[in-house]
Formats: sequence, structure tokens, C-alpha cells
Amino acid sequence: EGVTQDVKATTNLLEGGINKQLKDKAGQHRGMFDEHQRITMDWWLYMHTQDPVPPLELARQQDFGRVGEKAARAAWAKEELQRRGHLDGRPKEFDTGIDHQWNPSLGVRKGWAGRS
Repeated sequence: EGVTQDVKATTNLLEGGINKQLKDKAGQHRGMFDEHQRITMDWWLYMHTQDPVPPLELARQQDFGRVGEKAARAAWAKEELQRRGHLDGRPKEFDTGIDHQWNPSLGVRKGWAGRS
């Protein structure tokens, strides 16, 4: 009543377009680890953007992965320093390991705790 054009079977235009192609790609490569599959999806999406840079040019810009590796190592070192206090993996000499605020996990525990 009052509809002048065909109504699509689904209201989500992504399901028949981009998502379908990504789901097919994931199905074709279902044996990959999650992170590898995510990278595959990122590459597929990137290569279907309006003006993607050719992969070889990207590799040259990143010095064939050395720039990204250097940034990843620097980020890891910063995170380790914040987390542990020392880059060599030693724990902090003084730490705040015991919470001084209430934590709901400190309450009554339910379930199997090593006894029947």
C-alpha cells in the first residue's frame, strides 16, 4: 500500500555486497589462525578501496617490514617497562599487587573447588 518500488528482501545492503564477499573469503581460508585471517580481510578491504597503493610500493615505503618491526619492538619495550618495571623481565621491587579496594571476586565462590 503506497509502495511504488520493489522492497528488498533484506534491509541491510551490506549483507549481499561487501559482507558476502568477506564471508566467502573467510570460508575459502578457514584453516588460517585468527590473526592471519584478520590480516587477509584487511588486505582484501584495502585492495578494494578507491585508490590503493600497489603492495610492492607499500613494502618499499615500509622498508619491507623493517619500519613496522621497529615500531612494534618499541611499543613492546614501552609496554614491558610499564608492566614490569624492567626491560629484562625482572618484576618491580615494590608493587601494588594487593588491591586495597573491594573486588566482587573476593566474595563467596560457587562451584567445584577441588572437592566433591
